[in-house]
Amino acid sequence: MGTGSSSNNANSVAVGSSAKTTGAKAVAVGNGAIADSTSTIAVGDGANVASNVDLVGGIAIGKKAYVLNGGGRQEAELGLD
Repeated sequence: MGTGSSSNNANSVAVGSSAKTTGAKAVAVGNGAIADSTSTIAVGDGANVASNVDLVGGIAIGKKAYVLNGGGRQEAELGLD
């Protein structure tokens, strides 16, 4: 929901202008929020969970919070900008 938002995978939700999910079971809420892998959550203006592998999980909460899911483990970040 929102201008330019997209959510093309099973059980995913994108809410906000330009919010985007690219993984299954992902949630992106906020202007420009991006949840880029399976079971990731991005909440906040510009919050982003980016993935260079399809690592399950990762949480970014807050304005411009950023998490890079690499190999190894789940990540979490709070942005208090």
